Amino acid sequence: KGNLKYGIFDRTVIDNYVYAENKFPEKSRELLYTLVEDWTKRLRSEDIIYRVPLWNDQIVKDGFRSEDKDFQININRKLNFLLEELNIQYEKIPKEFFLQNDESQAISFIRYFSNILKHN
Repeated sequence: KGNLKYGIFDRTVIDNYVYAENKFPEKSRELLYTLVEDWTKRLRSEDIIYRVPLWNDQIVKDGFRSEDKDFQININRKLNFLLEELNIQYEKIPKEFFLQNDESQAISFIRYFSNILKHN
């Protein structure tokens, strides 16, 4: 509700659910799955989910994300399964985008989303 025409978010209930299910599998399925399923049914045709790929040769060392490669692979696998299970369409952001320097990345980001917004 409100006046928001466009919004860009770096998280959704989908990935938050995957982390919860990883930690508390039975309780998450019992208490949260239906909420996630209901949320996905409210996605509109103009809503777009972009997915950042997991790369085998790169681990983000930012002091926040886990650097455990097995954990990352497991979460990625669970996320893929949930997206398929709920029939959620998404677009992958190409790895090349993230290999640019910060300035080029920002310019690419602005151009990419400007083109999308012009078509809506």
